[in-house]
Amino acid sequence: MKIFEKVIGEWRRLSRVDLAPLVKEKLARLSTQMQQIHEEATSKFETVTQDLKHLEAEENDVTEAIEVAQQKMVSTSENIKKAHQMIAKAQAVLARAEWTHAAETARLTLLTASSIHIQE
Repeated sequence: MKIFEKVIGEWRRLSRVDLAPLVKEKLARLSTQMQQIHEEATSKFETVTQDLKHLEAEENDVTEAIEVAQQKMVSTSENIKKAHQMIAKAQAVLARAEWTHAAETARLTLLTASSIHIQE
């Protein structure tokens, strides 16, 4: 019964009290809290927006660096192909030179032998 009496007593006390100032005070506190939360959210949003812009700029820089590297790889690959072609040509020229050298050596040997034979 004591709890019931306390509740009734509290209800009677509150029914005599003007609640308008209490409601206004609570509303003012809630309004202030809402304003603070809004300001904090706005500040955090601006920070996130700046971070996002910074990340986008870094992404662009990385993308550009990748494109440059890819272009250099293509250029290097083309240069390697050209070098292989030049090596193949040089090997062919060298093979012909070796064949020519062998043929000329054989011819010189024959001429020398003929010359010796003629002199005898």
